[in-house]
Amino acid sequence: MSSAEDTATSIFNIAIASIFAREILEGSIIIINYRTVIKRSRDWVGERETAALNTVTRWSIYAVIVAILCILAVALPLQFLSKNFEKKYALIIEAISKIVAAICILQISLKIPTWLGVYPKKSGEVEVGITLREIKFNISWNLWREVAECGIFLLPFFLLDSGTIAIPLSAAVGILIALIFVGFFQYASTRLENKIWLAVLMSGMSAALALGLFVGGCNLLEVVLGATPTVWTMKRQFWSDSRFPMTIIKPFGYSSSRTVLQICAFWIWLFISVFFHYRKYRFAKDKSSQDETHSTVSEKEECNSLDAQDVEYLEKATDANDTVEEV
Repeated sequence: MSSAEDTATSIFNIAIASIFAREILEGSIIIINYRTVIKRSRDWVGERETAALNTVTRWSIYAVIVAILCILAVALPLQFLSKNFEKKYALIIEAISKIVAAICILQISLKIPTWLGVYPKKSGEVEVGITLREIKFNISWNLWREVAECGIFLLPFFLLDSGTIAIPLSAAVGILIALIFVGFFQYASTRLENKIWLAVLMSGMSAALALGLFVGGCNLLEVVLGATPTVWTMKRQFWSDSRFPMTIIKPFGYSSSRTVLQICAFWIWLFISVFFHYRKYRFAKDKSSQDETHSTVSEKEECNSLDAQDVEYLEKATDANDTVEEV
């Protein structure tokens, strides 16, 4: 690897970017869900609605600030107390971080259809609360947890000399990606009627990114622990995964050469992704069927109740007519 590529690698890390993208995206979705439920709820109208929306905004900011301070309180001592790591340990940390990031991005891929409204939400998934105090607690706890998770995932990088160098740029890229996704969600929820293809596209891209991260993490592990045999290699420079243009799709699982471990990791992760997506689809389909059945039963019960009222009314009317005739 050239010195320019070493510099680029040291200031940017796709695993860190993926972790930030995942946590910021989930935090943003939480805020959007709370604001949407408040605006549509009959319990929050007029001044109460304005106060609730302002509470969500203020306590989101408070939670993020507190979470960042907690991360710094842990990170700074690690920076001063840590010793220089050998390169192999740095590679192991990067490999593990990529595998963790792959799990995070796959979770996003599974949640996207629900966020877009293609799959039904679980009952009670977003509980706003009946008081401002409950809103403060719910929003601050959820936002603090999402941001604090970034710090937990970043702890290994604080132990590396070059680890912290990659955090600012990687975090900025991850936040930008998250905001782009949030823009898609916001646009889809307000403008698009058919959201199925958008859900398929965004879930597919997220799943492909998770696949690339997992395969890349496994490949880094075999670089340190011992490489498996290489099955094939494309030798033309155009196909090189470290050169433009093919390096663009490298994060999505592309490689100009494949080892036995890479091939096994590719197909195992692909099977896991398809299995969990199918499982999510089946649960969503069963949930929709149950909701339709429950709606039909409720309508029938309502009709039966109306019929019973009509019968009772007719009986009373008949009795009244009989009484009049007798008189």
